[in-house]
Amino acid sequence: MGKINDILSPFTAWKHVTKEPLTVKKPLEREGADRYRGFHKNEIDKCIGCGTCEDICQNAAIDLVPVDGVETKDGDSGLRPKIDYGRCCWCALCVDICTTNSL
Repeated sequence: MGKINDILSPFTAWKHVTKEPLTVKKPLEREGADRYRGFHKNEIDKCIGCGTCEDICQNAAIDLVPVDGVETKDGDSGLRPKIDYGRCCWCALCVDICTTNSL
């Protein structure tokens, strides 16, 4: 009996053919759930470019890049994290380990 279910189960998706698709017009302005970690954004003024976020990222979704117009202070590398949202798995390890809470 298991083999018939294996054959027929892909056809259950056809029930969604007539449903209207749901499109979120402005996904960055949409309210999320309380536990949703969301898009990781960096506050450039707080960041010192230490690279801990890049080191902990298991998907290599963060690269430190130079940013024009950033004044470097003592202990500041002048680099800022660039996040590749296509590789990011939203685990938020970078947010948890950020030493300056800029992410």
